[in-house]
Amino acid sequence: MVCDNFVDEIASLNLDSDFEGIVTASFPAHCGIPSISSSKLTDVIREYDGAYTCCDVFSGSCIYTNDGVNLQDCTLTRLPQCFYLFANHKIIDGYLEKGAYLLTPGWLGKWRDKIGAMGFDQEQAREFYGESIKRLTLLNTGVGVDTYDNFSDFANFLNLPTDVVPVGTEYFRLFLTNFILQRKLSVNEKRNKKDLLHEREKSSGYATAIDLLNTLALTKNEPKVIRHIMDVFKMLFSPGKLFFLPLYNGKPGEIISAQDSKSFNTNIAESLAVFNKEYQHTLSGAGFRLSLKNRDEVLAVMEIDDIAFPQYLEPYLNMALNIVNVCAMALDNARVYEKLYMQNAEIVAQNNHLQETLDELRLTQQQLIEAEKMAYLGNLVAEVAHEINTPVGVGITAASGLTEKTKTLDGLFGEKKMKRSDLESYLLFADKAGALILNNLQRTAELVKSFKQVAVDQACEEKRRFHFRSHIQKIIDSLEPKLNSKNIMINLDCEEQIEIESCPGLYAKIFSNLLLNSFIHGFSGRDKGYINIDVEFVNNTLHISYRDNGCGIPEDFLPRIFDPFFTTDKQTGSGLGMHIVYNIIIQKLNGVINCNSEQGKGVLFNINIPMSEI
Repeated sequence: MVCDNFVDEIASLNLDSDFEGIVTASFPAHCGIPSISSSKLTDVIREYDGAYTCCDVFSGSCIYTNDGVNLQDCTLTRLPQCFYLFANHKIIDGYLEKGAYLLTPGWLGKWRDKIGAMGFDQEQAREFYGESIKRLTLLNTGVGVDTYDNFSDFANFLNLPTDVVPVGTEYFRLFLTNFILQRKLSVNEKRNKKDLLHEREKSSGYATAIDLLNTLALTKNEPKVIRHIMDVFKMLFSPGKLFFLPLYNGKPGEIISAQDSKSFNTNIAESLAVFNKEYQHTLSGAGFRLSLKNRDEVLAVMEIDDIAFPQYLEPYLNMALNIVNVCAMALDNARVYEKLYMQNAEIVAQNNHLQETLDELRLTQQQLIEAEKMAYLGNLVAEVAHEINTPVGVGITAASGLTEKTKTLDGLFGEKKMKRSDLESYLLFADKAGALILNNLQRTAELVKSFKQVAVDQACEEKRRFHFRSHIQKIIDSLEPKLNSKNIMINLDCEEQIEIESCPGLYAKIFSNLLLNSFIHGFSGRDKGYINIDVEFVNNTLHISYRDNGCGIPEDFLPRIFDPFFTTDKQTGSGLGMHIVYNIIIQKLNGVINCNSEQGKGVLFNINIPMSEI
């Protein structure tokens, strides 16, 4: 008698056909809820009155035996874990120690009812299982058509990772068969000594086979799996001849023999290679051939001949047919693992190659960045030299001309030939030359000053709290005489109570350059226009919208408007104003600025400055 979670597994073993007088039954599962009492178990057993002479119950910790109820003719085999029925306790304990929650097909078929019985919704179930469980592990016994779908649904319900251990039912069969044989031995101690010895040898062989099957489940190397399979068959059947022929996509590999390779006929390999049946008796009548088949593919063929007890050939054949499936599964798993291992090794090699390529690309990228920086610096210096060279050259020319005129006048004066007209001509030239020199020196000074402003990382004034609207209004007022010369209306929409802590000088530079840019370039050739400045303070961020209805910016120029020395009018602009604005907003104020414009439709600058990052 077993838990009803294992009904399909025990039914698949057909123990009643292998052993006379065996009846299988089940008791209600009590997983994760209070254990079933001995009295309740007794009531279940009574339902089978007359169907047995003795009852053996196999369970985990789900049966409570300290309630004083006598189970009478029943023997209770209470395992620490009911999963020990399907695999060696070291394997089960190993998964449990790693935080696995073990499941079987029978329990998964009713998982929704189990969760409902515990009173959990999805959130409570995830919290309950997630506190102590790292993953869900399916002990796949091979029964149940919807096992994988149920497993996937349950894993998604709990949002936990999964893995699958293909245990099959062979261990379960060997476990119960060993128990049955031990039971038979205990009630038939007076049987024929030869039969008794044989039963003991079979029992010992089953115990050894169990250990070997456990080893198979953990072995991932194909040659070792083949060796363990052959050891299992040697332990169980003591054959005089044992051959193993692996097949790869229908093509035979190298035949393996448990005996000296010189002691068998090489034709056996050819004979096994064309074998296409599930099993067949050998010509000697003392053995059989088997196909190791998994997922509709024949993986190997075995021949077991000259067994030690040919009178038990049919039971041996039935036993072999039951364990050959787990052997085929282990062989298939080893091949899949080796294939995955090779693929993983290839992926690792590809990743290493990609990483090396990525490192080379990063190095090249860094070199390109440095080269671009140097090119930018060279262009910047060239632009500065070009911009300053013009006014300086004009000043030098004017000064040189003034010097020549002065020498000429001095010569006339020394020779006492200077006339009034010579002096008047000189004074007129000197006045024009002086004005020209002064204007170009002032132009040079303005260029140097603007160039210095490009270095936004220079120390700015200390932070202080100030009212934003009044500060911007002062900047507008200071520029109003120049702006009014073109009848430009400025509308400032900013709430009086907006007060920020920042560097007011930086905002003076921003708005001065924006306003002058509109005056010089936006309204070039126009005698009127308007500028709208809208300011909002939302979520600790200053949002500024600056718009004019000037001539706008050509689409081709938009990507370059923040570049240093880029200007559409070399006569009136230095090309540094918008570059200064950009550097202050991005580098000093940690903000963002973008520009939208269409030629003939004015310009719009959107500026966002987070106050917490300044």
